[in-house]
Amino acid sequence: MQGRIALVTGAAGGIGEAVVRALATHGARVVAVDRNAERLREITKSVGEDGGLAEAFVADVTSSADVEALVEDVEATVGPIDYLVNGAGVLRMGEARKLTDEEWAITFAVNTSGVF
Repeated sequence: MQGRIALVTGAAGGIGEAVVRALATHGARVVAVDRNAERLREITKSVGEDGGLAEAFVADVTSSADVEALVEDVEATVGPIDYLVNGAGVLRMGEARKLTDEEWAITFAVNTSGVF
């Protein structure tokens, strides 16, 4: 993975952050993507302090326009993407029949459409 570019969505969350750190430890240049700009900055700063390479990019995976702009920006400023980790995800606990229409739509927007 040395020198390869890995894009990780959901990078500000627990699993996403762990993936960012693991990839950086293995020599990848990590593009950390999430809607949470502040948390991304904290994570990428910490990865850098540990000797890894990680850069923060803010985007919403539920927006195809955001994703297209993200990929263009990354490829123009960082380089071609070698690896993609679709780590963004939403988990709603409880019975599906008790979810609101909005919760259902957000879950599918992130977990399904966001991956696509």
